[in-house]
Amino acid sequence: MNRETIHILLVEGSETHAARIREVLESGLNQIKLTVVQNLAEARTRLSESFPSLAIINFLLPDGKGIELLPGDQEAAAYPAVIMTNRGDEQTAVEAMKAGALDYVVKSVAALADLPHIVERALREWTRIAERRRAEEALRESEERFRSFFEAAAAGMVTISPEGRFLEANEAFCGFIGYSRDELLNLRVPEITHPDDLERTAKNYWLLGNGRSRVIHYRKRLLRRDGSIVWGHVSVASVPSGDGLPRYYIGLVQDITESKRVQDQIRESKQMLQLVLDYIPQHVFWKDRNSVYLGCNRNFARAAGMETPRNLVGKTDYDLAWKREEADFYRECDRRVMEADTPELHTIEPQLQASGKQAWLDCNKIPLHDGEGRVVGILGTFEDITERKRAEKALVEANRELDAFVYTVSHDLRTPLTPIIGYAEVLQETCRDRLDEQSLDCLAEIKSHGRKMLALMEDLLVLAKVGHVQRPTEPVDLNAVVEEALADMGSLIAEAEVVTEKNPLPGLRMPETLLTQIFNNLIGNAVRYAGKEGSPIEIGGERRGDLVRLYVRDHGPGIPQEERSRIFEVFYRGATDKKSPGTGVGLATVQKISRLYGGRAWVEETPGGGSTFWVELMDPELRGLSVPNLLVV
Repeated sequence: MNRETIHILLVEGSETHAARIREVLESGLNQIKLTVVQNLAEARTRLSESFPSLAIINFLLPDGKGIELLPGDQEAAAYPAVIMTNRGDEQTAVEAMKAGALDYVVKSVAALADLPHIVERALREWTRIAERRRAEEALRESEERFRSFFEAAAAGMVTISPEGRFLEANEAFCGFIGYSRDELLNLRVPEITHPDDLERTAKNYWLLGNGRSRVIHYRKRLLRRDGSIVWGHVSVASVPSGDGLPRYYIGLVQDITESKRVQDQIRESKQMLQLVLDYIPQHVFWKDRNSVYLGCNRNFARAAGMETPRNLVGKTDYDLAWKREEADFYRECDRRVMEADTPELHTIEPQLQASGKQAWLDCNKIPLHDGEGRVVGILGTFEDITERKRAEKALVEANRELDAFVYTVSHDLRTPLTPIIGYAEVLQETCRDRLDEQSLDCLAEIKSHGRKMLALMEDLLVLAKVGHVQRPTEPVDLNAVVEEALADMGSLIAEAEVVTEKNPLPGLRMPETLLTQIFNNLIGNAVRYAGKEGSPIEIGGERRGDLVRLYVRDHGPGIPQEERSRIFEVFYRGATDKKSPGTGVGLATVQKISRLYGGRAWVEETPGGGSTFWVELMDPELRGLSVPNLLVV
């Protein structure tokens, strides 16, 4: 028995019987507290204050029947009760039990002696009733909570019979699938499943039905009432019955239509990005903070000796085909870029590729950042410039050979040409009275063509020498250069009767000799070919950052459109130029100088008629760097 005190309420109209019952209970039970009342009124007062552990109630009391204190239903009773009576007929017993009594006792000597056992039995029965009530109440509360959760859940919830018919569906699922609750209860799972997912759905429910799995999770397409398709993440659990077979299934369905659409877009974007990466000619790769490869395109994978870009993931440069010193070089470059958080662009690197080819690479590396701006890795691209390097080397050699050839030919031809011109002049002067007119004309032609050849040799020497000079560290005063060029051409300008207008010119860090060549050629051409029209020749220029533009503008007959793209070619002379002296090398020299200094030369039509020759040259600021020697290439 429980060691706690047992509170017994005895409702007995006979003081004699009450005393006898007290004696029996106190002698047969430990730790009891007995309260005795004689009628219904007193009993009701006591019960209104608190309920006893057990009530022993006489059937007949002075003011009525004792069963009036009971609720009329044992399940509704708030306390256990035993009914005692003087007569033991069946009708009284039935009436007592219907009223809610746990036991029925006929007063006798034997019954009174057994009363402690009757009390213990009644208390045990009441304990079982109370436990059952608590379990039922817990179950009811659990069901109510489940029902509340079921109805209020944001995700769709359903219960399904073992045959696949819907038993219950919450509002969220009805809204998701587009059917009303009543409509769903007349449907089975296959009827709202996309045809392509029927087989997989049937297999999953077979696993549940055969006890192979208690819970399944999968994605599937569902058919809405309007025929549209939605995606759901489905979780189904089996609720077993007593025999272990499913009594019903509980399903949770989350709408993933939008996330599936986004995932599909991301996957398609990744596929497109990988496709683009795989088909661009450059080699692309990216690494983490420890220079471990995270991915690459197909070209890089091939160079590294990998079948697919996936095979490169997780490897380092030491795992690839490169030489050890090359891998060291690459990783050191990675470290610099990530630590300084600064890109390194157009680094020329050697690389021994998986094919055995020793390649030269034009490599770019930039740091990669996360959402908070922290460097988390590096992105690299490189282009195989091996063939370009070979071509550049071959071009340098060819240019050197060509320049050497031009210089040699010009120098060697000029040596015998000088006495030829000299002897022609001597014969023309000393033998004038002994030679006929035809002979004198021949000598004049020899002298004229000799001088033209000499001028051509001089121009070719200048063209060959362009570029073999060092860029000065201080700007050259272009205004002084132009003034000197105009002074040297004073007689030519006076003979042509032209006016020159010089606008302010910027300073420029270029060899003065090359600048003199530019203005001598451009101003000389303008005077010779366009200076007799009476309009001035304009000279000027401007600086825009590192870019300097110079111009010489005339208002002469101009140059036909079809000739403008060719006049900078060596030896090319336009139709209008053939009537004027020249070798066809001057503008080619201007173009070569402009290209050597990162620019170009071109001609445009002057508004109103004439030609404007432009020369564009790069003159970057020093920015604390040394200025390298410029060699023609």
